Amino acid sequence: VTSQDLANPCVAWLNDRRQTLRNQRGELLSWELQTGTLEEDSCALMKARHIAPSQSSLSHSLVAVAAAIEPKTVYLAGRPFDKNWILHCDSANVTFIAYDV
Repeated sequence: VTSQDLANPCVAWLNDRRQTLRNQRGELLSWELQTGTLEEDSCALMKARHIAPSQSSLSHSLVAVAAAIEPKTVYLAGRPFDKNWILHCDSANVTFIAYDV
């Protein structure tokens, strides 16, 4: 999920590597780019099983609420947890994977 102007630099980085990024099993990675309305973007975040959310309370809250229904894997840069946010390292049904940028 990103803004409709596609200004996030991650969009270009991911698109440039669409045919070469592979997981640990060597399988080609796939992803969907969502640039819809607030309702559409919220639904996309809540339905996703693997999520690399921005550092916003909205995206973290949507993921936390959705995790109550279905387990999620959340990828975060470093250890950016704010103990006051609803999504944190003790969240049920959430596996966190930290990565370096």
